[in-house]
Amino acid sequence: MPLGSAAAGDTSWSPESARLGLLKPVTALVQEKVGDRKERTLGKVQDFLLDLSRSEVTVTLVTSEQKGELVPVPARSYFYVSRARLAIDVEKAKWKGAPRVSSATPFDSLAPASLAGAFAYFGQPNPVTAAGTHYCSAASLLGTPVVGQQGEPLGQIRDVMLDLPLAQAVYLVIEPPPDAAPAGTLYIVPPVLLQAKHDGALLVLSTSRAHFLAGPHFQKDFWSDLAFPELVVQLRHHYGLEQSAAVERTKPTRTDQEITQAVLVAITQTPKVFNATHLVVTTLHGRVTLAGVVVNEKHRAMLHSAAAKVVGAENVEDRLELFVKAAKL
Repeated sequence: MPLGSAAAGDTSWSPESARLGLLKPVTALVQEKVGDRKERTLGKVQDFLLDLSRSEVTVTLVTSEQKGELVPVPARSYFYVSRARLAIDVEKAKWKGAPRVSSATPFDSLAPASLAGAFAYFGQPNPVTAAGTHYCSAASLLGTPVVGQQGEPLGQIRDVMLDLPLAQAVYLVIEPPPDAAPAGTLYIVPPVLLQAKHDGALLVLSTSRAHFLAGPHFQKDFWSDLAFPELVVQLRHHYGLEQSAAVERTKPTRTDQEITQAVLVAITQTPKVFNATHLVVTTLHGRVTLAGVVVNEKHRAMLHSAAAKVVGAENVEDRLELFVKAAKL
């Protein structure tokens, strides 16, 4: 997980594993609404600026009431992030005076010095950056090809997983070429190990293709696996980001409690599932049981599908009951 450079020995960021459930992909956050501390709408997320050398999210670029202008908001200004709402610790009245940048400005050209005013305005310290640092646009990373240290193709960027309130770019998700891995397999890599080449048109991962393909990966239908702390241990160990001889290179073993939590996360991220009443999710020896009352078969199928994404359909037991209205006398 993030990180800091292994060469520099920077392993200062070590959040509690519970924070992993707060990870959000860039593709789910772009165009989401941003509110003030009272959740009054301020604008929508346009993009994120990242410092890959430090695995950091620097700012979000948020639309403003003035067409053609964006507000750069320091990532640590956010105190609440959900599937459909991001909230900034600011009042709407103050928002109106926030510094702006032109939406026509190439985002990658924004240097740290050009954003100093935004950090001061939102009461955040300026990020620590190396001389000559320029930020990269998270949206522009999507689809960017990645190669190994010998130029061998590794795939392309599928998504970026962010912990926005902590200003961390946690994983880059890479989709390998069809001849490299089974269909539907996605790999994760630490942002700090990637270097941009050719003005950002290519990313180089400082490892071989064989080492990359032996690294942590998951099936694209099981995004909730990214929330398990074992995966972080695997990633850091595989890419030498920590000195730990005690870490075993084995597939993460989930406890029943962790599986239940992952299923609940998957359910809450499924639209309209709360039409189920008195829903109970239990796990025993890796097998998930769904119990409660649903209003129709569509909602039953949605709940079952959400659980199946975590443990597979064969490990889901459906004890859901269909709600039946009492007949009028």
